[in-house]
Amino acid sequence: MKRIIGILLCAFSISGILWAETLSIAQIDASSLLLSQEVDLYLSATDEGGDSIEGLELEDFSVFESPDGETYEPVPALKKLEAKPNQQQGIHILLLIDNSGSMYDTLSGAPTETVPEMRITHAKEAIRDFIDSSFNPRDVVSMASFNTFLTFHSEAIKDPSALEGLLDTIREPEKEQAYTELYHSLADSAVEMAGYRGRKVVVVLSDGENYPFFQHSGESHPDYGEELKTPEDVTRDYQMEGITLYAIHFGLSRDEYLGQIAVDTGGTVYDARNEEELSAVYRDIKRKIENEYRLTYRAAMIPSDRTHVKVEYTRGGEQVSASRYYFTSTIFGRPADPYPYLILLLIAAAVLVWVLLLLLRYRKLNSSAALSVLNAGYSTKVSSMTIPLTQNKTIIGGGERADLTISGLPSLRPEHATIVHDPKTGSYTLMGDSAITVNNRKVSGSKKLSDGDVVNVEGTTIVFEAGEETGKGKKKK
Repeated sequence: MKRIIGILLCAFSISGILWAETLSIAQIDASSLLLSQEVDLYLSATDEGGDSIEGLELEDFSVFESPDGETYEPVPALKKLEAKPNQQQGIHILLLIDNSGSMYDTLSGAPTETVPEMRITHAKEAIRDFIDSSFNPRDVVSMASFNTFLTFHSEAIKDPSALEGLLDTIREPEKEQAYTELYHSLADSAVEMAGYRGRKVVVVLSDGENYPFFQHSGESHPDYGEELKTPEDVTRDYQMEGITLYAIHFGLSRDEYLGQIAVDTGGTVYDARNEEELSAVYRDIKRKIENEYRLTYRAAMIPSDRTHVKVEYTRGGEQVSASRYYFTSTIFGRPADPYPYLILLLIAAAVLVWVLLLLLRYRKLNSSAALSVLNAGYSTKVSSMTIPLTQNKTIIGGGERADLTISGLPSLRPEHATIVHDPKTGSYTLMGDSAITVNNRKVSGSKKLSDGDVVNVEGTTIVFEAGEETGKGKKKK
């Protein structure tokens, strides 16, 4: 009952408005603009009740571009419309958590020494609930916290449950570390997400406003010096990288610009007052992203440093529209006529670099398969970060005779999991029980491993890397 009430309260607190039929551009992916002249728009369409609208067709949409946001022209062609594309490609989510001094007060803002009453405790429990929910095997999740400094607790991993133990490493900061470098942390998070393609999301939880170390201590910041980030800087960074920011205010005070940054990057701003409402917010964000559309169109290649996009769709005789802009390459920031040969050379060079990156990405670094430890579980140690799978049977467990020993957890048996190699097919099979997961799904008996699978053994995250021999085995099949 408490959870239902929390969800209802959250629904009324979101943005402080009544629901109306809306269309928004959640993200613009222009990474294919140079090579294919295509742009992907991730669209969120909701009805009067706030529910995602299903069944939209490509013919329902019109797309226009403009160099100045005033005079719009239709784009050359709409290529395709995909419903729920993130189910196929996955979502890259970064959970960014405020760990400043005020997060260790009560929900009402009073100082306390009682851990269960602290705001940070409510936040951790809501995030635990979120990462324990159902995720697409293609989703990747990472986590970071910020105060005077930004700390990344994990890289992007396919098994969000592995983050649960890392939440306990977020602890109360010392006085000089208790400032709130909100804007710098947001900007650095955008850098962390740079280079990834597809759907990219940062969800920031904060209980206050930007409170920079240099501005309020009078001393130079150890990392940022005297540099102060502005909301405009953060917005530009997110728009340049095609990242959506979702902002959660979880406290009595709020940053006056954070909500606008979220809206300008295609996201939403939320208010949450307790653990139940916060859990509902995280679920709502995930639900919105999972129900998006992806509209691919052929761009007009307007000579400008930024291009404004307007999308319209008609439903039931009523027209709804949304507009945003994206930054184009400097190649397209000026008229092409005086520079035809230079542009051709640059395009050829870009294609060559792209091919080289693909070759590097897919080249096998190991002649045999291997296990790579991405993150050791909380309060545990591993005997090695990389284990070549050069034998027919590889044991993972808590005993000293295991090939990969994970020490520090009494629950780990000496032979907790076994990976068996079939020389005929080149395949590798994990033998374990339901306490082990592969790509966030529990293993029941056995599971044949594929390149890039993420195995979680009692909080320790391990990546299976298929070598050249495994690849040959797959070809034989």
